[in-house]
Amino acid sequence: MKGWDMFNKIHQLKNEKLKKTQVARLLHSDIRTIKKYWDMSPEQFEILRATNRQRIVGSKMEAYHNVIVTWIKQYKDISASQIFDWLKEREPEFPFAERTVRDFVAKIRIKYDLPKPKVSRHFMATHETEPGEQAQVDMGQIKLFTKDNHIKKLYLFSMVLSFSRYKFAIWQDKPFSTEDIVNCHIKAFQFFGGVPKEVVYDQDKTMFVSENSGDILKTKLFQHYLNSMNFKVRLCRSYDPQSKGKVEAVIKYIKNNFAKNRIFTNIDEFNHLCLQWLERTGNKKVHGTIKKVPADLFLSEQNSLQQIPDLFALAQRDNTTNIVPYSIAKDNTVMYKSNRYQLPKGTYSDFQKEIGVYCNENKIFFYEISSKNFLYSYQISKEKGKLISDFQYSYEIDSKTMNLRKDILEYFSYDDNIKFYLEKIETLKFRYIKPQFKKIKNFMVNYEKDNFKFAIKECIKRDNYDLDFLLKILENKKKKDLPNEVEISVPERLKGIVTINRNLSEYEEKLVINNE
Repeated sequence: MKGWDMFNKIHQLKNEKLKKTQVARLLHSDIRTIKKYWDMSPEQFEILRATNRQRIVGSKMEAYHNVIVTWIKQYKDISASQIFDWLKEREPEFPFAERTVRDFVAKIRIKYDLPKPKVSRHFMATHETEPGEQAQVDMGQIKLFTKDNHIKKLYLFSMVLSFSRYKFAIWQDKPFSTEDIVNCHIKAFQFFGGVPKEVVYDQDKTMFVSENSGDILKTKLFQHYLNSMNFKVRLCRSYDPQSKGKVEAVIKYIKNNFAKNRIFTNIDEFNHLCLQWLERTGNKKVHGTIKKVPADLFLSEQNSLQQIPDLFALAQRDNTTNIVPYSIAKDNTVMYKSNRYQLPKGTYSDFQKEIGVYCNENKIFFYEISSKNFLYSYQISKEKGKLISDFQYSYEIDSKTMNLRKDILEYFSYDDNIKFYLEKIETLKFRYIKPQFKKIKNFMVNYEKDNFKFAIKECIKRDNYDLDFLLKILENKKKKDLPNEVEISVPERLKGIVTINRNLSEYEEKLVINNE
């Protein structure tokens, strides 16, 4: 709250026909302070002073005094805005406005003689664009301390929509490769939910080789990516960062407000915190130039963005120089990390016994070797020994096999379980349907019909369609069904013969005589 002296000076200079900005410079005051009192009458000012007379600026902030002093002493260049964000990060329901924190930080700097180092840099104003018209891309670097006091260098990719100033940022703990840059673009457009008509870059070597008299030469991978996308590329002139000044300011803002003075733990956590910062601060604070909240403007700009190309188009953008040839089996499957991936029927031929494979973090893409045409893609399975397939093939069965199938079904009166079991055999063992059906028909001759139905039901219950397993169940069932007493037939020539029953003592006498 300013005193009467300041209030009177403001109105005195106003009466002298000075502008608000001129008054702010003469009084070394913030332009917002001048605007606040510019049209206020003395009576209104007195009421305002009475209302706030009991309030001591910063007194409610005393609970945060020690931590703020510690931060300022440790990081001399820390801004009041970053301190405000850190307090909100520590305490999501932080009750004070940023202006209160700024005033409190200013008093602490004066009290403890901790001035903030000044860095000057000059920029030129850039023209505003229409919604969905343009985005700007840039990269930055920063060095942070780790928990064990080592220095870690981090690399930043950022894209900002020029109209709304809505920002996206992602970090890496290694320098960006061209493939990394492509993936960053994909994630940025997914974050925005669309693609602008134009993207502005500087001459980064991961994306561009050179600018030859206005003809932009892209790196091979970046050119492949652009071929599948629907935005134009505009390159800044050398040593002219002001032509993409919006993203230049964003890089500085992200580094100074989010990243600077943080302790680095791991890259996943760092990116998670950065996304939270974007939602909490980066896209939610009133922008200093346009005086609006980027997140609010983005709601209208999003409708003007172009649609993101579908998965097929995105798959085609991958770096064909990184495609690795793999053998393809006659059943049109490719073995990758202990799993078989099914490709469309007819992919294998005498002229195509290899297929191109390209993998990113969690997806596998298949291409024709010669033309580099995209064929199919799957999520990479983390299991082992699996057939990964999206296809349900209908295989042609010859007439003899069809007759075998018909005989089996008729024998069991088209029982539902038998029918289901045969269908499973056709699906799982399609290359051996005929010998499988022959074996089943042989089993039918040797085993009771009811026992056979029981065994089939057990196979389905246990999801096992191996015929050896079926035979085992049939044998066990047969043993259990055998009678306990078996009738023994006597040959005709032995019938009527009466055996003589001898006394046991006769045998004992014979044994004694023989022993003597």
